[in-house]
Amino acid sequence: MDDTADHQPVNQSPSSRCAAHASLEMLQFAVQAADIGIWHWDLINNRVNWDARCGQLYGYRDDEALSYEGFLKRISPEDRQRVDDAVQGSLRERTDYMVEMRIMQADGSLRWVMGKGRGFYDGEGRPTSMSGIAMDITERKQTEESLRESEEKFSKAFQAAPSMFLISTLEGRYLDVNETLLSTLHYRRDEIVGSTVQELGIWGDPAERDRQIAILQQKGTIRNLELRLRDRYGRSIIGLVSTVLVTIRGQECLLTLTRDVTEQKKAEQERERWRLQLEAVLESINEGVIISDLEGRILTMNRAALGFHGLEAIRQARQTLLEYHGQFELLDTAGEPVPLEKWPLARALRKEQFVDYEMYVRRKGATHPRPFCYNGTVAHDREGKAMLAVLTMRDISAQKRAELEIVSLNRELAAKAAELEIKATHDALTGLWNHEEIIEILNHELARAERDGSCVSTIMADIDFFKQVNDTYGHMSGDEVLRQTAQKIRSNVRSYDFVGRYGGEEFLLILPECNRTCALSFAERIRSGVDRSLIRTQEADISITISLGVAHSCRDGRLDATTLIKISDAALYEAKRNGRNRVEAALQ
Repeated sequence: MDDTADHQPVNQSPSSRCAAHASLEMLQFAVQAADIGIWHWDLINNRVNWDARCGQLYGYRDDEALSYEGFLKRISPEDRQRVDDAVQGSLRERTDYMVEMRIMQADGSLRWVMGKGRGFYDGEGRPTSMSGIAMDITERKQTEESLRESEEKFSKAFQAAPSMFLISTLEGRYLDVNETLLSTLHYRRDEIVGSTVQELGIWGDPAERDRQIAILQQKGTIRNLELRLRDRYGRSIIGLVSTVLVTIRGQECLLTLTRDVTEQKKAEQERERWRLQLEAVLESINEGVIISDLEGRILTMNRAALGFHGLEAIRQARQTLLEYHGQFELLDTAGEPVPLEKWPLARALRKEQFVDYEMYVRRKGATHPRPFCYNGTVAHDREGKAMLAVLTMRDISAQKRAELEIVSLNRELAAKAAELEIKATHDALTGLWNHEEIIEILNHELARAERDGSCVSTIMADIDFFKQVNDTYGHMSGDEVLRQTAQKIRSNVRSYDFVGRYGGEEFLLILPECNRTCALSFAERIRSGVDRSLIRTQEADISITISLGVAHSCRDGRLDATTLIKISDAALYEAKRNGRNRVEAALQ
């Protein structure tokens, strides 16, 4: 896209010009199939032009052109200055730039776009034009945002996370780290926990941590800040750092997540080498791209595609799909080998168009396959004739790991919620319903009995001389007496009866669909069961008795919960007064 004269070929033969035109047309089709747009900025006339796809991304018609300033106005105000700085810096430093930005659409919505560009200069080094590409990354951004929210929600479970986590004080003393950080930086836990930033030198630039704290205190969070770390041997590691302020035991601390992207950065740098302008655009795509003619001969495989499949550099001779078969293995989502006729490229050669076709690739010599998502299409010339089969693919390993982690964390949350529900409604010592819950149950059963026209009976039970047990054998033995007594009471009633610890050594029983005679029978069974057994504790085998008071609420004399409990308690008091180890029923 460089329009300066000194880059024009000289004395090209007709066959050379034809071959060059065909190569350019092939790459143009590849770019279109890869779903990227191309733009060009004429600095001399200050006019920005683009192809149809780029216009669609930016919200323009493909025959529309604007000044550079007009283009900037279409960028979200939050990103505008950053984009302008990147463009101007690229022209000034004579370097390529890459920037992510939000473009305002005609309907008011925003679309995330990744823009890449390179400037071109005249013989005196003055910039004359700039060309580049635009790629829609809205879906990726939405996925990243979803993952960030999940990351915040489950950040407390940092020990199980695949990323590096550490907790430190604002002053720089490390409080805790996870296993991923220890294995990545080659430290032992005792070497980090308790040490300071200055002592270990994990941060490549210690002053960067102070700048992070300043940003945190202003904005409350830092997300995906690229920094350099050092392991214990001084080797540099590139990390994407996210940090939030948390309060631990009343002290303000930093919770920092770091994702090691060193290998990813190396791969990106390797793919950044540009040869021809359109080939460089193709190589800058993180997705793999395979282009073949309609007879199945591979014309181009970018480095990403080669790396995904474990292949060497592109060979000069054109290989067919059959010649590549056997150098790697494709598996379906069930882990079964995929026959050659169902390979993504074979489907594209049959002119099938497909999107998000998931398969697994097992590289030669590898044990575990990696998941990929394939898109396939056929590129046509201006007359509509099919020319090329184009296949794109992206590694979704991180997405699959994130999905599994979210499922695991959701299960853990559900288990924790169930545990909290038990703790909120049950007595911790005896496992019976607690005071608040047993009264709530009584209200519910009385309401149900009134609707059904049935009876509800209550029994108030109390361990006789329980204070003497505590005074004689101690509170641990007293707790054991309470636990075993609760079990004996529970074992002597029906499965649908309710037993709760009313308070201290008192128990409240609720017997649905049970009249006075029924309740007296159960009360006597409970009294007898307790009276005939010893309770074994560490201090001694203790013999106890219980007293019980019975009350009931039937259709001819409905009572509310408070009144029924008072009547049961009065009957219990009568049993105590009449000598204990007995059952008394209220006169109603």
